[in-house]
Amino acid sequence: FKDPVVAAGRPDLSVMSDVTGEPWLDMNGTPWVNAFYPELWEANADLAAELITMGFDEVQYDYIRFPSDGDLRTAEFGNDYTEALRREAITGAVALGAQHVHEAGGVFSVDLFPIIALMGDDQGIGQTLQDLTPLADYVSLMIYPSHYERGNIPVDGHPNDYPAETVTYTLQRSQEIVPGTIKKMRPWLQDFDYPLEGYTPYGPDRVRAQIDAAEAMGVSGWILWTAAGQFQEEALKPG
Repeated sequence: FKDPVVAAGRPDLSVMSDVTGEPWLDMNGTPWVNAFYPELWEANADLAAELITMGFDEVQYDYIRFPSDGDLRTAEFGNDYTEALRREAITGAVALGAQHVHEAGGVFSVDLFPIIALMGDDQGIGQTLQDLTPLADYVSLMIYPSHYERGNIPVDGHPNDYPAETVTYTLQRSQEIVPGTIKKMRPWLQDFDYPLEGYTPYGPDRVRAQIDAAEAMGVSGWILWTAAGQFQEEALKPG
């Protein structure tokens, strides 16, 4: 639902600003469409099914959520902005996408914030593991230790310095929320340096530590993320 093209072309489907009367903008100046509109669920589901018919094996929904940054106090969603309604909207969109992809013969997965595994609620964005895991073939929590905050996991320091522990704890928490689904878990892992002073760089040892921790938990697989698209091959060699 971070879709600036549709938001610009169909402002009637956008999250609106109750200050300007124009589409609301997040902290990066990007407009979002409003996940409460089923018309958007249908368009995304149709597109996902079309991709399968074109030859793709799998479609993964990303940004399948309400916005999390920017001045949300000025965002107008046209609905009571309750957790129950947010969850209902995101679950409806995911359920429709999964149905269309499966009917087209493809695999369906979702890309989710790991904070929902740590906290157990929707964290204001409409995502929960308990709602979405049953609908997806694979769940990819974005377990990037650098993006966590102190106190998110039980370690003495910042999670960026504890790559294996971050992965292990997050996956353990996921299984407390949705027991017996470890084979659906296929996390995104960090293969990049976080560009802030004091953050330890992520060389191949730290990337490998995440991989080993995920595999030790029994996940079905893992995916590495780096915006540059250049991966550390040394990290892919088992120790």
